[in-house]
Amino acid sequence: MARKKWIILILIILSTLLLAGPGVVDIANAEPISSSIPTDIERQSVPSTLSPSDSIDDGPAQESVKWNLGWNSFDGNWFYVDSVNPVSLHSGWLYTNGAWYWLDPSTHAMAIGLHECNGSAYWFNGSGAMATGWVLDGGTWYYATGSGALASGWLNLNGAWYWLDPSTHAMATGFHECNGSLYWFNSSGAMATGWVLDGGTWYYATGSGALARGPVSVGGVPYCFDARTGAMLTGYQTDAQGVRRYFGSCGPLNGWGFVDGSWYWFADGIASTGWLYTGGSWYWLDPDAGGAMVTGLHACNGSAYWFSASGAMATGWVLDGGTWYYATGSGALASGWLNLNGAWYWLDPSTHAMATGVQTIGSCEYIFNSTGKMMANCWSNGDGSWMYHSSSSGAIDLKGIMTDSGIQLIDDDGNARTGWIESQGARYYCSASGVILTGWQQIAGSWYYFNPDGRMATGWLNDGSNWYWLDSASGAMKTGWLSLGGTWYYLDAARGGVMLSNGWYWIGSTDYKFSSSGAMVGAWVDVPCYSQYPELPTGCESVALTNLLNYYGFGLGKTIIADYYLPKGSNGNFVTAFDGNPRRSSGGLMGCVAPAITIAGNNFLRAAGSIMQAKDVSFSSISSIKNRLTCGQPVEMWNTEWGSWPGGRYAARWYNGHSYGLWGGNHAVVLKGYDDEQGIVYLSDSINGNVTRNAQVFFGTWQQMDSQAVVIE
Repeated sequence: MARKKWIILILIILSTLLLAGPGVVDIANAEPISSSIPTDIERQSVPSTLSPSDSIDDGPAQESVKWNLGWNSFDGNWFYVDSVNPVSLHSGWLYTNGAWYWLDPSTHAMAIGLHECNGSAYWFNGSGAMATGWVLDGGTWYYATGSGALASGWLNLNGAWYWLDPSTHAMATGFHECNGSLYWFNSSGAMATGWVLDGGTWYYATGSGALARGPVSVGGVPYCFDARTGAMLTGYQTDAQGVRRYFGSCGPLNGWGFVDGSWYWFADGIASTGWLYTGGSWYWLDPDAGGAMVTGLHACNGSAYWFSASGAMATGWVLDGGTWYYATGSGALASGWLNLNGAWYWLDPSTHAMATGVQTIGSCEYIFNSTGKMMANCWSNGDGSWMYHSSSSGAIDLKGIMTDSGIQLIDDDGNARTGWIESQGARYYCSASGVILTGWQQIAGSWYYFNPDGRMATGWLNDGSNWYWLDSASGAMKTGWLSLGGTWYYLDAARGGVMLSNGWYWIGSTDYKFSSSGAMVGAWVDVPCYSQYPELPTGCESVALTNLLNYYGFGLGKTIIADYYLPKGSNGNFVTAFDGNPRRSSGGLMGCVAPAITIAGNNFLRAAGSIMQAKDVSFSSISSIKNRLTCGQPVEMWNTEWGSWPGGRYAARWYNGHSYGLWGGNHAVVLKGYDDEQGIVYLSDSINGNVTRNAQVFFGTWQQMDSQAVVIE
């Protein structure tokens, strides 16, 4: 009897533990009820003779069913039989084959799906096994903890937070309010942080997951969120600091934004005002219009500007509504007088509009063509048949009427004006009928040229093919030689006053060369060239004088000067006489210098009864020597036989305050021409004939050899 009591006590303890379930029993260490419990495959269906009104708890009902130990299916439900004699159906928690099951204490039937057990909710799969982890039921997710109890409230798994409804245990997705805060959960149920895009609207989930509401700074950038829904607001909003900002679909605008029909420039949502430089252009954001970008004409800080349809500030010419304006480099519209590329324009001081036609400015009248350019030194059609002449200053100085013969000048009394007329520093000439003359006109024996507007021309004039010089004072055309700025020109009367250029021309007895600009750059005279050989082997000085005199027509034989007029000496006097005899090759210094040749020339000229005389022009400048040749006067000069630098100075004497010397290669020639363009001189040389030499070398040698020179004048 005692033994039977112990067995009953053990059975009661075991039943109590089983009824407590996995919330009480350590599932990991729980022992199975029986090692002989069949698996789900071994579950058996038992025949029944019960009527629907019978209860499975009734003794007769239990005994009317053939029960087997373990799992039994009866009437669509599963039961677990602990014993068959007597029949004992299991209720409460059952742990078998590694899984927990719940057998309803009132019906002993195995639970499936959602089920509440001892105050906690559980989920059992189709085989009745209690689930752990994530469970999907009817499209809703649940989370069964390690004990099997379904989680509720906040759940953190692998660093992600989830919300399980406290009432239904269902996992939340999308928006959900929890404990007074709004959260957003993605499709997997994980709580979001950071920016969230839902249905085309942006939200911001803070670090706690709660959606931001009201003014909030995100990453240092201010945003505004709806106080109820948390949706990021767009349009103008006032942030937490009371600053008015504009928010677009992606937050506070930066850069250009088109708002309510106007463009604005935003920086962190704040509309800029005043000048803005961006993309290589300037813009004006009107402070009086909240920063709206302006277009067209606009006054900014006291100056007028023009802005294109894109808002970019213009520079240069601007056409607006048929009116031209000029924007300076700073963009400010010009007013008053404006000079561009040598042309003058008038911009109205009030409207800045470019003027055209006849305008009164100050005390003068001006006329501007259709492009706005002020007319000067020309006639313009002002109104109807009246013609206006603009002076060089642009002021209208003459008025006339267009006739078939030209413009007829009319005075203030309506009478035709004739003869010479002076106006604004210019001269005009009107015929007897009052018509202004133009082009070439001969007046009182002199030729004049009148420009197309009738102004008398002065100075250089090119008629399209030739150059002329018109006297700077009288305007009369000049002929003959003209010196300007140290340069000589020749205006050929035989060619109607045309300036000579591009070549050599005979003028009188001299051949002159003129450059393409008309400047005289060379001269040449036809000096004869006797050879000193064989009669005068050392007589170059006397033969050069002979060639010089024969240029003036004296017709001398080459030995006459040497034999009869050249003073001869000895004992080293080579200055005022020839030391030796020019007919011999030795017997003295065998040479002389300019004073001796001057004496010889004058000896002959006196004997010939000529009024001409020889003149010593030694030590002159190169330019003065060339000027003499330009005037048709050749010059005897001392150089070398070979036409370049001399040997040493082998004799020297002072005379009239100058040092004279004889040099190695001492030789006298006649300079009869030069060409500055070619850099050469032309010589009559008694040894080498008619030759040319490098001008720089020739004059350099001459200066080294004491600059000896003689002329006949």
